[in-house]
Amino acid sequence: MAPSHPPRVLLVTREPVLHQRSGSTTLVLGLLELLRAEGCEVEVFCTLACSRSPKMVFRRQAEFPAGVRFRVPGYLRMGSLYVRTMWAKAWSRDVCRAAKRLSIFKPLAWAVKKLYGEALYTNAWDLTVATDAEVAAAGREAQRFGATCVIANYAFWAPLFAQLPSQLPTMVIAHDLLSARVQRMLSAGAELDCPAIDEATEIDWLNAPKVVLAAQAAEAELLRTKLQSTVMVQPIVLKPMFTARDVRPHHCFFVGGNILPNVTGLQFFLAEVWPRVRASVPDATIEIAGSVCGAELAEFHQPGVMLLGRVDTLNELYDRAALCVVPLLVGSGIKIKLLEALSYGKAIVSTSVGVQGLEAWTTDAISVADDAESFAAAVVEAMESTTKRQQLERGAQRLVRERFSPRSEPVQTFVRMLLGQ
Repeated sequence: MAPSHPPRVLLVTREPVLHQRSGSTTLVLGLLELLRAEGCEVEVFCTLACSRSPKMVFRRQAEFPAGVRFRVPGYLRMGSLYVRTMWAKAWSRDVCRAAKRLSIFKPLAWAVKKLYGEALYTNAWDLTVATDAEVAAAGREAQRFGATCVIANYAFWAPLFAQLPSQLPTMVIAHDLLSARVQRMLSAGAELDCPAIDEATEIDWLNAPKVVLAAQAAEAELLRTKLQSTVMVQPIVLKPMFTARDVRPHHCFFVGGNILPNVTGLQFFLAEVWPRVRASVPDATIEIAGSVCGAELAEFHQPGVMLLGRVDTLNELYDRAALCVVPLLVGSGIKIKLLEALSYGKAIVSTSVGVQGLEAWTTDAISVADDAESFAAAVVEAMESTTKRQQLERGAQRLVRERFSPRSEPVQTFVRMLLGQ
């Protein structure tokens, strides 16, 4: 018999879930979709104003599932824009970020850092532990909303769980192993874009909630050996966008933001892979979309490379691409660019980093290559062989239907376990 009142789920987040072109946003939106489909009342509560990294303005581009409430105290909403301009701390954060590019701001940045100390975080990705103000605000909201379950977006929300009633179900979306990501970036000689989180700290954080939602089966197995919390693998939910219009056989596509994994991956692809592709297929072309086009890469200026920058829609770009490339060398978690390409049923060539978390299912759906020569050979084969390209497309479409659709058995099993049915 169905309960008299639907579950009331509060999702607490520092970042306001801005867009659908990141793996973390995809996981959050997929979970919200599943909860709403099961009749839960859902609210997303954003604590950006109480954090160490406040923004003066942000635009929420992602569309939440119908019926999901969104609250972000401290900001004035103007359509899709959220604004709070008269705010010294937010101005100070922007000054510090500008100082990384323009030396004229460095004296002022030094002064505001002295003023705020650890209360201000200025790197790209704020994974610092939740502030006292964030914890207090989220606790009040859980009580006001009458939450029967609280889910936190990222493990740094650990202090919140100690403040909630002990009988309240609590969960955290782990996304990926942050400490492992830090170590991979350091090993690759890359500059960190987040705090240097160590494994002991992360394990303490992940032991705070009752349930940890992992993005990958391999990470879930590892976490089960280290945690007292229950660990579940959160399934990926994709909306099929299969099309086959206006495909250009010698054309490929890449989309991504201006973050280090994308920049280093494109540098490798354009410097070492693309010349080999053009040597075999002289009319080969690639379109690159997203803010990654703002990176200062000399390799962008090559024959056949077209920079589109930010675009309003990706549909036509995917339609005309014969294949998509995911040449990532560093990074962790499920890669959104790979998921998007799968949802469009496209042929894909990726490095092993790009398919992390999907290795068990991608044998006939993705060509995997890690060195420049084999990556180029896989791209050329997908361009030149209609048989190979169609084989990869069929594999991608089958993977979406059998593993990632909302009604697939893995997704339905997860929902039943999550809601205790």
